[in-house]
Amino acid sequence: MLTTYRLKDGDKIIATSPVDFLHQLRTGSRFDSEGTDEEYMVHFAHRL
Repeated sequence: MLTTYRLKDGDKIIATSPVDFLHQLRTGSRFDSEGTDEEYMVHFAHRL
């Protein structure tokens, strides 16, 4: 099942699962696209 997530900046991500959503969010990130998805979430939490 595909889910469409609409981001605040107007972009959207179509993902098969929350894990897929996170992976796509990280790979498209302008701040932290390198590293693992787990590292991305830690860095994201620190930025917030």
